[in-house]
Amino acid sequence: MASATKPTRAPSVAGATTALVLLTALNFVNYIDRYILPGVQEQIKVEFHLSDEHIGTLTFWFMIAYMFTSPITGWLGDRFPRKPMIVIAALFWSGINFFTASVRPRSSATSTPKISATASSPSST
Repeated sequence: MASATKPTRAPSVAGATTALVLLTALNFVNYIDRYILPGVQEQIKVEFHLSDEHIGTLTFWFMIAYMFTSPITGWLGDRFPRKPMIVIAALFWSGINFFTASVRPRSSATSTPKISATASSPSST
């Protein structure tokens, strides 16, 4: 007697490859994002007029935030479907990065542009 077997669906290689490429790219961007602050500390110090103590504090709290959010996201990943979590986290992190790009020093955000008198007057020769 022939046994009735259910036909099994072969996993989609194209879908798995796409997921692997997207997750690898997301992980790569995550690592770049994590280590960008130490690479641009000097520029941040100049732009925002920060001391070494302030830039050290900024870097410290940046890494503390990563350290405390990692176990939380791991716990959430174990208890909820991963696909929606990945999408939500990627959108959230992209939004945070977008808003970070609009940060300006306090002095430039509140001051009006100044035109130098020498720049606007004709040169005397």
